[in-house]
Amino acid sequence: MMTRRQFLKAGAVVGGAWVLNAAGILVRPPIAQAAGFALLASCKGSGTTAAMDSTGANLIVVCLSGLVGEQGSGISDSKGNTWTPLTVSIAQAFTRLFYCFNPTVGSGHTFSGGQVYHGLTAIALSGALTSPFDQENGTTAASTTIQPGSVTPSQDNELIVMGIGMDSQSNADHSSIDSGMTVAEHQPAIFNTTFGNVIAYKIQTSAAAINPTETVTASNSMSARIATFKGGAPSGGDQGPVRRGGRILG
Repeated sequence: MMTRRQFLKAGAVVGGAWVLNAAGILVRPPIAQAAGFALLASCKGSGTTAAMDSTGANLIVVCLSGLVGEQGSGISDSKGNTWTPLTVSIAQAFTRLFYCFNPTVGSGHTFSGGQVYHGLTAIALSGALTSPFDQENGTTAASTTIQPGSVTPSQDNELIVMGIGMDSQSNADHSSIDSGMTVAEHQPAIFNTTFGNVIAYKIQTSAAAINPTETVTASNSMSARIATFKGGAPSGGDQGPVRRGGRILG
C-alpha cells in the first residue's frame, strides 16, 4: 500500500489546493493566466472592410473615420457583436475607436460604418483580460504629423492602439510612425470617395508613457485617438513552498 508521502509525490492534490513538487516540497500549483497579446488578423475598407478570419480572438478593436458632423455613427459587423465606443476626436475628419471583448469570431468577418465613404480598419487579438479597456487620449491637427496625446498604462503587458482619421479631400496616406508602433492597416484618403484611416499597435512589456507621432503624405485636417487594453502574461512555475509557523512543510 502507498504511504501518504508516496501518494502525494505521485501528483495528487492535497485538499484540492496543494501538491508536492519534484524536490518533495509542498507548493501551490501554477495559476492559470491569460497568455500575452498576439495579433491574429486585420482588415480595412471603405464603408465595409474586406473579410478577415478572427478565429481565436478575444478582443477586436476597430478605428472609424468620417466627416465632421457624423461622429455619432456607430459600427456593425457580420457576426452581430455589440461594440463599445470610446471618445471621439473631431477635425474635418473624426476618429473613434470601438472595441469588443469576447466577440463572436470566425472566418468571413467584416465591419461596416454608417456611410459608404467612412474609413475603417480593424485588428483582432488574443490575450486580453476581462474588462480590458484602461486608458485613452486624443487630439486633432492640421498638418502632416499628429500625436494623440500621452497615455500611461496602469500595468505591464498592455496593448497600445492608435487610430488616425484623414480628410477625404487630402488624398493623404500613412507614411511613418514612431515609438515602436506597428501599422497593421492603412486605408488611404481618396478625394470625395473615402476618408483615410490608420490603425497601429504595440504590445508594451513594461508600462510606460507613450505618445507616438504619425506622419502622413499630405497636410490635412485630421484627428487621432490612442487607447490601452489590459492583457495577461505567460504563467510561470509553481508559487513556491507553503510556509506555516516559519518552517517549510513537506
